[in-house]
Amino acid sequence: MEVLPHRQKSSPKTAFKDLLQQLQNHSVVTKKSKYHVDDIQGEQLSQALKNNRSLVVELNLSDSGLGDDGLACIAEALRGNESLVQLILCGSDSITPAGIVILGECITHNRALTNLNLDFVAVEDSGAHALASALKVNTCLNCLSLSNSDITDIGARSLSSALEVNSTLTHLNLEYNEICCTGMCCIGDALAKNTSLGYLNVGYNNVGNEGAKSLASALIVNSSLLQVNLSVNRVGTMGMQALAQSLTRNSSLLSLGLAFNCKIDDFNAAKSIADAVDKNKTLLELDLYATHFPGELLNRVAMRLLKNKAKKKASFIKTLNGEKKNVWNRSRLMIVGQGRAGKSATVRSLLGLTFNPVWDSTVGAAVAESEIQSTNSSWRHLRTHLDDHSSPFAARIMRKTYSRTKTESHRTMASIVSDTSKAVPSLLPRMNANWDLRGSLKNTRESVSLSSSNYSAISASQNGIMARNTLAIHSSTSISFSKGTIAREFDDDLLYAATRDVNSNPFSLSLWDFGGQSVFYSIHHMFLTRSGVYVVVFDMRDMLNDETVEKCIGFIRFWIESIDLHAPDSRILIVGSFLDQVNGLTELRSINETFKSRSKFNLSKVIRNDANQLVFFPVDNKNKKGVTDLRVNVVQAIQKDETIQQLVSIKWIRFLDEILAVKSTHSFLELPRVKDIARSLGIMSSEEQEEALQLFHQRGLLVHLSKSQILKEIIVVHPPWLIDRLSKLVRDDEVHSFNTDEILKMGLGEDLELLLSKALVSRDLLDFLWKGERVEFLIEFMKHTMLLSSWPFNQQKLYLVPSLLKDAPNPSKNDKSARCIFDFSETFLPIGVFHRLLCLCVARCASLANSEESTDYEEPLLFKTYGSVEIEPNLKVILQEDAANHRITIIPYSFAFASRSFTIVHSMLKKINADLMNSGLYWNMFFGDTDGKCFEYSEAKSRKLMPWFHKDSKGGNVVAPDLRDFLDKI
Repeated sequence: MEVLPHRQKSSPKTAFKDLLQQLQNHSVVTKKSKYHVDDIQGEQLSQALKNNRSLVVELNLSDSGLGDDGLACIAEALRGNESLVQLILCGSDSITPAGIVILGECITHNRALTNLNLDFVAVEDSGAHALASALKVNTCLNCLSLSNSDITDIGARSLSSALEVNSTLTHLNLEYNEICCTGMCCIGDALAKNTSLGYLNVGYNNVGNEGAKSLASALIVNSSLLQVNLSVNRVGTMGMQALAQSLTRNSSLLSLGLAFNCKIDDFNAAKSIADAVDKNKTLLELDLYATHFPGELLNRVAMRLLKNKAKKKASFIKTLNGEKKNVWNRSRLMIVGQGRAGKSATVRSLLGLTFNPVWDSTVGAAVAESEIQSTNSSWRHLRTHLDDHSSPFAARIMRKTYSRTKTESHRTMASIVSDTSKAVPSLLPRMNANWDLRGSLKNTRESVSLSSSNYSAISASQNGIMARNTLAIHSSTSISFSKGTIAREFDDDLLYAATRDVNSNPFSLSLWDFGGQSVFYSIHHMFLTRSGVYVVVFDMRDMLNDETVEKCIGFIRFWIESIDLHAPDSRILIVGSFLDQVNGLTELRSINETFKSRSKFNLSKVIRNDANQLVFFPVDNKNKKGVTDLRVNVVQAIQKDETIQQLVSIKWIRFLDEILAVKSTHSFLELPRVKDIARSLGIMSSEEQEEALQLFHQRGLLVHLSKSQILKEIIVVHPPWLIDRLSKLVRDDEVHSFNTDEILKMGLGEDLELLLSKALVSRDLLDFLWKGERVEFLIEFMKHTMLLSSWPFNQQKLYLVPSLLKDAPNPSKNDKSARCIFDFSETFLPIGVFHRLLCLCVARCASLANSEESTDYEEPLLFKTYGSVEIEPNLKVILQEDAANHRITIIPYSFAFASRSFTIVHSMLKKINADLMNSGLYWNMFFGDTDGKCFEYSEAKSRKLMPWFHKDSKGGNVVAPDLRDFLDKI
């Protein structure tokens, strides 16, 4: 995500010229600057934003000189903009309420802007009314900052009417305005109904006791507010008491600011506040600075809250090491499609990243992480993968427990001020471009702290100046852990985030972008999982071209059927890219009709674009058109996936963390070590261990292929590492070329030529491509996934990589030769199955060649869709793939071994189906006699058709023990 905040080195005017030039040239903006923009320049900026919407995500126009006319132009650009998420206009003193009214009208239906900062702008009541009208309709804006904006009770009443119906605004900053008790009462009434606002700052107003009482009434029923600042509001004893009583019944508030309000000169009122703190089980911060709170009670509150902190620390450790379950809220999004169709650009659009016109196509697959707010479908790209899943998961379990019962102990902490001689900043500072979830409410004054060996308490002297004393923790409150207990730091942010999650219900997402070149498809089948959501991307230009339409539909069909093979219950969205090069609705309808008329595959599981009455979602990744609709529909598809609501034990999440902890030093672990980790956490049964590993695999966090016992023994803890290594070898050299210069320097030029011409790779070249890292493991992994086999036909140590075989005319016997046809046409024949069949045939040769009774084998003749292989001594067959008709044919050289050749090839296909195709492949079998007649399997068998079922044929239909043993080892 490219952001454009302040930069120091260039002047605002120069910076604006640079920005405008970059936008006009469709360049990616990387400079971070503050811009000087007058009204004329505002019009130029507006036009640039309309023409190139993808390059600016955050725009900082604070103190820019922008006036109403310039703001009107920028506001107009916001109507259709789908990329700008943060607009900062604070300090723009040339903007009047009239300009804010125009801005409000334009953001009413905007679906991208999430943060709007209008601090120190003359919003006034008319502007507040316009913004309130927008909030009643807008479903995207999260943060609105209106500090020092000349808003009175009238404007507060307008905003309160929006709070009653809005369900997406989470932050509202109204400090330094002119809001009195009437306006605060309106806000209080609205908060009693609101379920989304988490952060409210009304500091430095004049709400008085009545306003505080209204807020207190709201806090009794409101369950979303986390942090409230009511500092400097002339709240007296009556208001303080009302707030104190609300604290006894509120179970969600984490921070309350009451600094610089009226002096608490009534000891009983102060005692009621102290009593309330004793009863409230959620409050983390309480700011009572300059309220003359009695020192005697202050010490009592401090000690009580600090003991609660220790108790909650122990509760967190207990939860972390317990067995409670919660919804994990994690899914997986897999993006597939034809090469160069715009998959990577679509992923970047979904993540809110800028369009890159020179982005290389994906090699193998790329993996990214995102956090999604389900309330407004906003996506946050996580640039690094989480190292600790269990701590936030434990915090969410705790928070869920708090919401369910008020008897559970809650972690609390008071931030109590100690030095009146210090300057006192606002508890909720003016919202800036990075107004974070908790940092905006951090108390900058001296606060109570807790260490492992002592509590720091606060005592009060007669004159009100506070000094710090240290008290030892009594042994009765110390925390002890049993052997094997996992102890982690539990800071305030964990519970803040957990409470936020209860309100916004976010979920985490692993995004897998699979390379589109067909050479990678044989790899992809290993990583397609039965749960999650799939996005199939195609180039709409290909659907409008008579020369490419059939090929385009063929790729879409391949992916739809592949997904149905591996994930029959998953939801699918089809995305058409390059919307900017499609001529409006007419051509979109034409593409839609092509789908209906030419598609020979099932579209019943495809999520329809009901808004546009299409079976696909058109997007323009350059200008971000259609991306918001796509995001919303992806989120809805994920939410309908029942697996995302699966309850998961905290033990399993700890198990995951312990496995992934080795990523920095190990790319994979062997199953016995993983089982040891599980048993150390109390996961004793093999069935539960396997169930947990399968869940982690399905969510895309590791790779655990369980269909084959040998593959089951390996857990890949860093999937991108495995994909990268496989793709170093399995690649389309015309698209992703090898590093020829470096290979030649290493003296491996002939090795590379052998790989490119005959799909044979030497051990030396593998060492180079994989940098000598885990070469033996990777060779064995590729053997067991049938991507590679030993080549036993010369002295040099070589391996066959069948997916790299070249096209060639298929030599064949005459059409009347006896043949067996495996017909997949009722479903489909996935790319890679034939290559794996060749791989198994060559591996069979290699296994027999290494046996004690080995004989000399004829070297196979292999091409992309043809193979002539001597599978066993004297048993030579021709294998042919007819991809267009979804068939594999075997033709024996000798009729005497026809039955045996059928048995071997059939057994190999069943092995491929069971281990790598989710047992989802179906085929019919037809047998041809020497006269060219063809019969279905049952009829051919009843006829004892020669040479396949004749009583004198060698081999029969029973799999020989040596073949079964060979297949089991694969």
